[in-house]
Amino acid sequence: MDKFEILSQLEEHGFKAYIVGGYVRDYLLGIESCDVDITTSATPVEVCEALKISSKENLGCITLKIDGTHIDITTFRKEKNYKDRHPEVTFIDDLEEDLRRRDFTINAICMDKSKRIIDPLNGRDALERRCIETIGNTETKLREDPLRMLRAIRLAAIYGFTLDETILEFIKTNRSLIKSLSYERKKTELDKILCRKEAIEGLNLLKRLRLLETLEIDVPDDFVRTEDVLGCWAELRFADRYPFTKKERAKIEAIRKIVSGQKIDKITLFEHDLEDVLCAGEIMGYSREKIVGMVEAMPIHSPDDLALSNRELVEMLENDIPKMKSVKNDLINRILSGNLLNSVEHIKIYIIENWK
Repeated sequence: MDKFEILSQLEEHGFKAYIVGGYVRDYLLGIESCDVDITTSATPVEVCEALKISSKENLGCITLKIDGTHIDITTFRKEKNYKDRHPEVTFIDDLEEDLRRRDFTINAICMDKSKRIIDPLNGRDALERRCIETIGNTETKLREDPLRMLRAIRLAAIYGFTLDETILEFIKTNRSLIKSLSYERKKTELDKILCRKEAIEGLNLLKRLRLLETLEIDVPDDFVRTEDVLGCWAELRFADRYPFTKKERAKIEAIRKIVSGQKIDKITLFEHDLEDVLCAGEIMGYSREKIVGMVEAMPIHSPDDLALSNRELVEMLENDIPKMKSVKNDLINRILSGNLLNSVEHIKIYIIENWK
């Protein structure tokens, strides 16, 4: 069952159903998308009955994953009385009214099961003019949810579009509203900017609109966009309140440490995870091939690769356990630097001459 079959099945059960939003926008721009939003007159319960599926409802939305495509099916709705960016929601049976609650005209274009375009709010015209403009009153839309300011900037950067003058003016005079957003929501939107090849354009637009300070982010002049979004975050200075897992923070710190060392050598590769080194290498201008070649040329890749076992090392040191760590580190550094062969004979001779 694909997206168009879902539309057909919903229609066969007497409901209206359309693909809407980003998928249609990208389709008209000739861009492939694996995220599909479907809007329908069917309630979540009716959607499950029509499609013969069992799915949990989340705020009136049914989420499916089909052959790598993420599909959200949402009931036509009307929103009012926004409070802390959470509106009262009422299900309705009117497509155009549902579209009017959305953010930007380019995100309110629909497609039916025959790929026919339905565009009551002239979003296609905005696409052709390469312009981001809100649906209805700009101030109302952006005050309802200030995150839309960041979303507008992201879309403008990704597609190379301009921001409507009313959006620009609102951002310039109301940038402080960004501070009302949770750090989690801000990070999610920033991740969507940083993960794109147009990340630098997005950051530059944030800078021109003086939003970086509001977001509590500082971008270096020599910023390099990396494939791993955590590599991008590693280059930024940002408020501690941005939410990262313990593992993510460790990765960011590892990348920063490697970059601060100003070089990648065998010692670096031995001490750090390869993916962290590769990410730091992107920032520092190392090719992936060069780093992989360095790995392949390493005589050892972990302490377990030492020719002398821990038991043998302890015996040679006459059970002087406190000394063992220093000796082992010395052996590893000398082997990696090419000043000592990783063989039992050479290691024993070196220990006798330097550590006994």
